[in-house]
Amino acid sequence: MVSEKKASSLFGAAFLFVIVTGFAYGALSDLTLLSGSISESFVNISNNLTQMRISILFELLSCFGIVVLAVLLFIVLNKQNKIT
Repeated sequence: MVSEKKASSLFGAAFLFVIVTGFAYGALSDLTLLSGSISESFVNISNNLTQMRISILFELLSCFGIVVLAVLLFIVLNKQNKIT
């Protein structure tokens, strides 16, 4: 099991990871999806498949980081919930 002090450090790193991957996803998907109509968006996606796949990968990494944040938050705050 991870110690509380190490979990706190990992929590900070995971938080920064989620922020960076979220911004990367937002930047890449906005460049691909910016257009007036849905048909233009589909054309942009089909013309930029690699960029769209990378943005989806960043979104999946961000979701994974959020799950890690939840686990680390439970480890760090578990003692606060115990009644003595």
